[in-house]
Amino acid sequence: MNKVLEDNKVENKKRENYIDLARGIAIIIMIFGHVVHWTPIRRMIYSFHMPVFFILSGYFFKNRSLKEELKRDFKSILIPYVIISIISLIIKFFIDNDNMINNIFTYLLGVGDTSNILENLSTVGEIWFLICLFFSKTLFVIINKINKKYLFCLCVFLNIVGVIISKIAFLPYSLDVVFVTQIYLYMGKYIKEHDLFNIRLSIKKKILLIGIWCLGVLLGEFNYVARFYPYYPICIITSIVAGYTFIMICKYIDKIKTFEKLQELFQFCGKYSLYILCIHCLENQFIHYDNFIKFNSTILNYVIILLIKYILVLCCVKLILEIKNILNRKKLKEVR
Repeated sequence: MNKVLEDNKVENKKRENYIDLARGIAIIIMIFGHVVHWTPIRRMIYSFHMPVFFILSGYFFKNRSLKEELKRDFKSILIPYVIISIISLIIKFFIDNDNMINNIFTYLLGVGDTSNILENLSTVGEIWFLICLFFSKTLFVIINKINKKYLFCLCVFLNIVGVIISKIAFLPYSLDVVFVTQIYLYMGKYIKEHDLFNIRLSIKKKILLIGIWCLGVLLGEFNYVARFYPYYPICIITSIVAGYTFIMICKYIDKIKTFEKLQELFQFCGKYSLYILCIHCLENQFIHYDNFIKFNSTILNYVIILLIKYILVLCCVKLILEIKNILNRKKLKEVR
């Protein structure tokens, strides 16, 4: 989600490092959450990992025209969505040919999860986030044209509307979630405007932030795609605090050089998190690890599956980057 969440390079190198670190850890933990189904762990992961990406999207928001934003997001968000959709449909043509009409409509409508109006369709998998983010950013560009005094109130109103709609039906393109996420983009923009990633927090404030995060975990699983909003609106507040606190923790981790190589790995994952998301979407849909990894120990199964997933995803990212480098070198030669 590197190009999705950050359109321009961060001026401060340190800031770029810890933000890449946050995105990298979040995307790696996301894969972990898709494998390990223990309730306490899932609650912890889901309490912050998606809010982080929407908050950062708001953090890097630029006040561009709608036309310019649509042009940029078409390249960085919709094209990857279309590519993964086409690949998925080709694979499904060979393994699920009887349901091709439903499969095509699934990707055309960007179905993240099914409800009463989409019950005959499947889901697009993890790339639901891309189509949702595209419409979230588009709507945020539109509402930012209004008076700043009313922007927060409008985002809160849209958040409420999105939650109410989700109780009735899950909309195509996760449009109900699009309304819910406006408050996260607003908070990301607010954090940037007030430089809140660079303030010094007292011990009491740190404890308070972590306490609110823990409260969110205790309330239940917060999940955009499944429309789980436990004890709304408290869950919205705790998830925003969780996302902010997680990024601040990553900033502190970035200063510790004991595990520099591991930090560099996570920063790499953050820089190319869009690739990781797309590759993970494909392997998570079509590789059924449980069919050939069957040990007596559940923990051992989890460990082996996670290792295979991480190695496979990172190797694919490296391969894509190498292919891009080869193509770029060829273009340079042609220009010369």
